[in-house]
Amino acid sequence: MKTKFFGVNVSSTEVEISAISIAKIGFRLDAFFKVSLNPNNQVVTVTLPQPVILSHEVYPKFDRLSIGWMREVTDEDFNRAFNVLREEFRRDINQSDAYDKARAQAKEILNTMMGPVIKSFSSKYQLRVQFHEIPPDPEFQTTVDGGR
Repeated sequence: MKTKFFGVNVSSTEVEISAISIAKIGFRLDAFFKVSLNPNNQVVTVTLPQPVILSHEVYPKFDRLSIGWMREVTDEDFNRAFNVLREEFRRDINQSDAYDKARAQAKEILNTMMGPVIKSFSSKYQLRVQFHEIPPDPEFQTTVDGGR
């Protein structure tokens, strides 16, 4: 951030922030959850919604704060920097394999929990886990371009 006087830079402020991000990715079972049994094929199908970010916390740390003599740093400046951090973390999450890992873990957990119950029907029964597309919840959506 720079302060200019008659087009000449007279003061500047530098803020360096690092942060830790914790995102919880899971399934909104209240939005969609279905269990069906097909005795002809001997398959129990569990259908879950697509994984979504259920919560996301960002814990910033100021690594460097150098405020110039004519430059004031406001809450709005800090909030803008924190929002940029959040958006970048969300972009990283969306470009990572986090959602694939959530799907794989859900399949593993359901096999562990429901596998013995399903096998008690008959040893020929199998569990199939699939994922259903549901419209995103706007409460948990962020825009990458800062809301523009």
